Parts: sequence; structure tokens; C-alpha cells
Amino acid sequence: GMGRFLSTMGGVGMLTQLELLLPGGQLASGDGTLVTLDDPETFTREAAKGAHICWQPGESEGSILLRQSVPVVRDGETLAVLRGILNLEHIPHMVFAQEYGQEMRLYIFERESGQFLLDTWHDTLTDRASLWDRKSAKGYSVEAFNQDIDQGRTGNTVFCSATTGEEFYASYAPVEVEDWMVMVSVPDRVVFAN
Repeated sequence: GMGRFLSTMGGVGMLTQLELLLPGGQLASGDGTLVTLDDPETFTREAAKGAHICWQPGESEGSILLRQSVPVVRDGETLAVLRGILNLEHIPHMVFAQEYGQEMRLYIFERESGQFLLDTWHDTLTDRASLWDRKSAKGYSVEAFNQDIDQGRTGNTVFCSATTGEEFYASYAPVEVEDWMVMVSVPDRVVFAN
């Protein structure tokens, strides 16, 4: 039935699981269980938001889950909210560039709050303020980087790693959903290896 459908579909694409939020605060999960949530108004709130994406802390320390919610509507009535869950820890395995492999660092952060949602370089998720004390290479500045981020602009920078002392070439750009930025960085020894 429903559980079999959700568990089968949960592995499609980048989603790690699917769940169905039902009226009265019930949640059908991918393993077929039906649980009643602590807050019976969860369904009403989620349905009122329409299709949206949000994030929440994951179960393991430092992990972030993205949740995409889409109301299931028939004859103008919302019957359920289908939610796809993506554990951001799985993204690096899907997107690392062939040229750079594990040497590429991937970051996703909220533009306004500066909160990192994904950081494949550091062990803990901090915020953008942790980049303010980094030294920039000649011709680049932390101020210009932060101005680009504040204004949601695409750009490039070169900064010195506080961990290794290496210079890292970084590119960043806004993501078209939410208020997020994505940034990738590669050490100069890899960029200029050829």
C-alpha cells in the first residue's frame, strides 16, 4: 500500500526518503508506519504554505535535512502534503567534479543568516562569519566577497585556509530556491596541477 509506494519512490533521484503528511497531524513514513505528530496543526500549517522548501537539523550532529513539501489537492481541497527529504550529507557524493574529485569543497549557506547548511571541509557547521577573518590573495578581498553575498551576486575569490595555510580558489552563486548560496573551492595546488 502507501508504505510500499513511499519506500519505493524514496530512492528516486536525490531524495533520501518520502513521507505523506495527513490531516489531523498524522505522518505516513517510507517504512509504512503511520505516526501521530505531537502538534496536530502541523498539517494545516504545511498545507497553507503551499509548495515550499525548508531545512532542519538532522539526527546526527552537524547534519542538515532539506524538506520539499508539495500539497496534494483534489477539487480544491488539500488531501495531504507530500514531503521529499534530502540529507545534505549525501550531496557531495553526487556533485563532486571529475577534475577535482575529493579535493573540491562544497558549501551551501543561507545568504541572510549566513548559516552553513553544508560544509564538506570542516567538521562542524558554523556560519559565514567564520570566513570574515580569512586572508584573501592579492587582488581579492573579504569585503568584496561579503558584499557579493549580501547582494546575492555570483563571483569568485581566492582565500587562505586557516586550517592548512593553502590558497583556495572559490566560486559562489545564488541558488534559485530559498535565500541560499552555493560555493565550491579547490586548493591552488590542484587548480594548477597541470
